[in-house]
Amino acid sequence: MGKRHNMSGEQKRAAMRVLHEMQGGLCAFCRFAVAHPDSPDRPEHEDDLSPTLEHVIPRGRGGSNRQSNLLLAHRVCNEERGDGRLPKNAHLMWKQNLVLLAERDIEPLQVAA
Repeated sequence: MGKRHNMSGEQKRAAMRVLHEMQGGLCAFCRFAVAHPDSPDRPEHEDDLSPTLEHVIPRGRGGSNRQSNLLLAHRVCNEERGDGRLPKNAHLMWKQNLVLLAERDIEPLQVAA
């Protein structure tokens, strides 16, 4: 496996902004509202409801940080999934995001190997 690259804080926020818009501000798992990454009222990182980037194909299984491999989720929802299979509702949101990325001609983040 090639070298894996970590995303900078700004790259994470940029990805979260795009996903927040595409997902209608909803968590990919529970479908409840997720705070916008630029919101001054955004929960702290340690908070269960803080926004996180969920990898459709986990990085531990060779997944990348490309926009096409990411979903927005609450920290608690993301951690609950772990490296398991993506639940059906999250899989459907991911497929919808792929269509929106293509329609909007949004370049995937070129961060991962």
